[in-house]
Amino acid sequence: MNYDSFYRRRFRPAAEKIDQPDLRFHDLRHTAASLFAASGMPLARVARVLGHADTATTYRVYLHFFPDDFAADMTRLDAYLEPQRQGMNDFRGLDPRATIGGQLAKL
Repeated sequence: MNYDSFYRRRFRPAAEKIDQPDLRFHDLRHTAASLFAASGMPLARVARVLGHADTATTYRVYLHFFPDDFAADMTRLDAYLEPQRQGMNDFRGLDPRATIGGQLAKL
């Protein structure tokens, strides 16, 4: 398919029909990248779908306007670590010198 022919005969009329006469075909790429990221798709996968060699390009060009959700990241980390914290309760009150090579010594 010839891009110029498609753009003139199909894309431009479709853009005008939805009252977006200034819409560029490349704008659809930005929209897709934004929707991928907003849906939670990992940045490395978004980069691969877009054909970028590295994630830095994807972030710089398409995703820089997304706010970092630091609080949600910390909540996920906390949920991940919770089972390990529960397991640590078994070792409270033990003498830390009772370890050999990082393993609990059998007393």
